[in-house]
Amino acid sequence: MFKKFTILTLFLASFLFTWEVLKFSDTLVSEDSEWLYPEAEFRSTARRLAVSRWNCTGSGCLDPEDIFRLSWEVSKFSKTFKINSETVFKVLMVENPWLDSTAVSSAGALGLMQVMPFHAGNWEGCGESLRSVSGNLCHSFSILEAYSLLKYNGCTKSYCRDYVRRVEGAF
Repeated sequence: MFKKFTILTLFLASFLFTWEVLKFSDTLVSEDSEWLYPEAEFRSTARRLAVSRWNCTGSGCLDPEDIFRLSWEVSKFSKTFKINSETVFKVLMVENPWLDSTAVSSAGALGLMQVMPFHAGNWEGCGESLRSVSGNLCHSFSILEAYSLLKYNGCTKSYCRDYVRRVEGAF
């Protein structure tokens, strides 16, 4: 009985969160607010992110509005760095499927994209903290541009191709 109740509770919580995301996204893309986010490409991705995320209970969990802003930021950085935004979203869902901006890995990686602290300040134009969403994304895009997806998580061995497969299969 308890197991059924727990599953039902999780389903309802997921449904309500999805409803809030869809309700919010409809107001976000109304004609009055079109100037805030003029490009439509990120909207469906933001909805997918909100629905695909894992349950997050910490203080850094992104709410629906934050998820839309994250999608918008990724869209902007994708154009600047000429990196496919879908790849970045896949890395995000492998590195931090909770979408917790305050996440710290056991290895010490920080933020949404799990950037190691030694990268801070090493990339031109990414002066912001690794703890800010924008700074974390800028560092992540810089790392992906300078290295490769294979080396994003620090891998240098051939068995690390599993990471690439995980990213390619994510989201």
